[in-house]
Amino acid sequence: MRGEVSVVQGEVSQLLSAMRKTGRWSGHARTEGEQDPLVRGLHKLQTVLNGTPDLRTLDVMVFLHPFCEIIQSDDTTGPVTGMAISSLDRFLAYGLISPGHPSAAGGVAALSESVTHARFVGTNPASDEVVLMKILQVLHTLMLTPVGRLLSNESVCEIMQSCFRICFETRLSELLRNYAESTLVDMVQLLFIQLPSFNEDEYTVDDTASIIDQTITAGGEEERGSVEPCVEDDVEEEGGGGEGEEEGEGRETTDSNGGDEHDELKQQEEGLEEGEAGLKRTAHEAEFVSSDVITATSRHRQGTLAPYGLPCVRELLRFLVSIINVKERNNSESLLHIGLNLVTVVLESGRENLCRFPSLAQLVQDNLSRSLFTLLRHSNFSVFSATLRAVCLLLQHCRVHLRFQVEWGLATLMELFTAENTARLSHEKKDAVLETILRLCHYPYLMAELYVNYDCNLYCSNVFENLTKLLSKSSLPTQGLSSNHLLSLDALLAIVKSFQSCQQQALPDNALAVNSQLSETEGENAPSGALATSQEGSTQINSAGIIFSSRPERETELVEETSITSVRSDSALADHVTETAVEIAGQSCPASGMDTVKAASGYMMAIRGTREGDFPPETTVVELPTPKELIEIRQRKKVILAATEQFNLKPKQGITFLQERRVISGSDSPQYPAEVASFLVDNPWLDKAKIGEYIGDRKNPPILDAFVKHFSLHGTHLVDALRHFLESFRLPGESPVIARILETFSEHWLSCNKEELGKVFANRDAVYVLCYAILMLNTDQYSTQVKKRMSLEEFIHNQRKINNGEDFPRQFLTDIFNRIREDEIIMPDEHKGQVKENYQWKVLLHRSNGPEATYLPVIVTSYNQDLYLLCWSQSVAALSYVFENAEEKAIVLKAINGFSMCASVAAHYELNQVFDKLIISLCKFTTLLNPPEVGGT
Repeated sequence: MRGEVSVVQGEVSQLLSAMRKTGRWSGHARTEGEQDPLVRGLHKLQTVLNGTPDLRTLDVMVFLHPFCEIIQSDDTTGPVTGMAISSLDRFLAYGLISPGHPSAAGGVAALSESVTHARFVGTNPASDEVVLMKILQVLHTLMLTPVGRLLSNESVCEIMQSCFRICFETRLSELLRNYAESTLVDMVQLLFIQLPSFNEDEYTVDDTASIIDQTITAGGEEERGSVEPCVEDDVEEEGGGGEGEEEGEGRETTDSNGGDEHDELKQQEEGLEEGEAGLKRTAHEAEFVSSDVITATSRHRQGTLAPYGLPCVRELLRFLVSIINVKERNNSESLLHIGLNLVTVVLESGRENLCRFPSLAQLVQDNLSRSLFTLLRHSNFSVFSATLRAVCLLLQHCRVHLRFQVEWGLATLMELFTAENTARLSHEKKDAVLETILRLCHYPYLMAELYVNYDCNLYCSNVFENLTKLLSKSSLPTQGLSSNHLLSLDALLAIVKSFQSCQQQALPDNALAVNSQLSETEGENAPSGALATSQEGSTQINSAGIIFSSRPERETELVEETSITSVRSDSALADHVTETAVEIAGQSCPASGMDTVKAASGYMMAIRGTREGDFPPETTVVELPTPKELIEIRQRKKVILAATEQFNLKPKQGITFLQERRVISGSDSPQYPAEVASFLVDNPWLDKAKIGEYIGDRKNPPILDAFVKHFSLHGTHLVDALRHFLESFRLPGESPVIARILETFSEHWLSCNKEELGKVFANRDAVYVLCYAILMLNTDQYSTQVKKRMSLEEFIHNQRKINNGEDFPRQFLTDIFNRIREDEIIMPDEHKGQVKENYQWKVLLHRSNGPEATYLPVIVTSYNQDLYLLCWSQSVAALSYVFENAEEKAIVLKAINGFSMCASVAAHYELNQVFDKLIISLCKFTTLLNPPEVGGT
């Protein structure tokens, strides 16, 4: 259309006018050949536009190229570059680049390339920052407009890197850095809210690595995420001069965006397989063009123009996790604030979809969770408060995939209130922790889930019981009521109120709608005819593809067709609003305009009046345990805890105790060795030294054999297998016992790796001897009593002729030596401080990969009676104290309301003894319990 052509013509004319005002372009060239290439390019564009009635008939690069050349030129001033950038921003805002145009993808790639590699002559700090702000604005517009969906993974990475670099540069003004952070917030929200439309199957891990490496490689070295918008002022670097320096001679320089090594973003890469690859800050490796030229980045992108997807999101999440890692010395408090703010946006936008993809789930389960839980001990209150917010979101939205991480996080929160920590915890921090716990207590059915998944698990802590005891204790002050005590009371009442609400609002005939792709609709009731259940039972599905149904089980009926949609649409990210419009029945939702799919990772809960959940398309029916079964599990758990105490004193006495209680079979039973081995391996509370003492007893060879076979060592390197095995118990000091244990281990490892027999090892004895050698090497490398460490050559020399008279391959022994030298085999008695915490987290991750990691979501009320029986006494005690000591009327009324709720729940479940004790507690505040006066009637 001619109107679009006029827009471009106006921008060209305005840019030419601005260029003529500068000294470089103020002269009049006599011929076209004498014109400056930048001016000549604009004149040619004018000629083309004069003969073009419709801009859509032109290749996008025809009208973008002259502007991109000016932006990337070393010789343009800040105002000229800023004007060219503003022109590009206007083109995007007016929709001059149509997403359906054949050349749109190439044009968008070129536009992104030029802006992220922008260069201009510095004039003064204020005007230079204006240009940087325009760079942020055009990148923001590019990402949020429909045509931005054509950006490649490499382009998105470069855009994010440029914004991060400006955000982290301390020499820039606070206003500009805050604007960069705000831009990042919108971009991060946009990327993670699109997770349901991404597909991990399209990319392998190796492919992803190569894509990102190509994008962010600088100086011929592999780096992830170097982002370098910097001002090169007064920098002397080899190759830093040249043409740009001669032409820029005498120009005023600025240091408003200068990058020094102290302010550079640095993240050490620990290996792609560990998920630690992140974005690095490297000022000294930047390509300096001139001492007075500003460059946004210094790389050239290569690679495909395929639209971005999961790879850039994965790289972004990896980087965000790296900047909230307190173990990185360069992560200052300001960096932690930015990282936590963006991580919060990730959790709010991605929600349950974060763990839908294995590569993202790995980051969430390990690095993200560990970093957040570590920051709960941070001394800075603002960092601590931001961490609590992120942890709360993590527990709310991702707990189905984080069974053991949730236990760790809640234990860390409760640990802050222990006797040794409460004195150091400020009043403000206590309030913040209790407010977080209060939010969790208000979350529907969460307390029931804690009870089912932890209190009723044999080898998990009693999270719900411990939490209610903590809240009860915190609500009973030694002197005077404070906000801490009232928050604790509110949390207890929130738990009781959830029981009362459930009894008042019994679930109707619930239904679950399951399809190959489903969205969650916010604020609307879902259809009620998908997976029907009776009033006596209830059915739910977790994100692992399992339908959980409470008993009695009734026949279910699956509806095959469901159309419910949720689409984000508007002219800006802040106005993205959910509205029903996308057809979900097995089809994807294409983005149109600013429309961005806001679906819930291909599944949705369609139970009226219940919370959102994780529901994949392929499901398997599994029954939830009944309340009676859970009570039996808790009784069994009490027996195991008692046996654990006895085992840690006398191992044989603990095993006998289990036999007497019929938790394990008798000694003559074929299942006896396996049951004892399971108790020894799975029980985290056993003394490791006592385990070693028991399995090493020569009277227990079947136990030792079963214990060793409990470890799955298929495809595991000998050093890693030995490390995993020795971390589970304390190896006794007697040589015959060590020999017996290692011999059994060697035989089991070789049976799991039969392909190694004849290939590396001649026989079982060779494995056994080498295991001994590995232990000796570990002692030699890390013992403080050894003055001279064994060298590689000495280690290889010591292993001569032990492989049935032959030598092991040199490369094989070298690999063993390097594995031990880089990572010590730490015995359990050495697990103290940070080493102990690292080991415990390693065990947690190992358990997270096993079948016991299944998290049972609960949306039924059948467990409420048992939950109430666990917490009613603490609640009544707290209410009684507050009622007796409170002076404010509002607090007294709160206590009275609490009594009323407790009585209502007790009456509903016909708990007569509880109701009677509640009445007796209330009578203490009257004269009813006083003895009658002598002579009274």
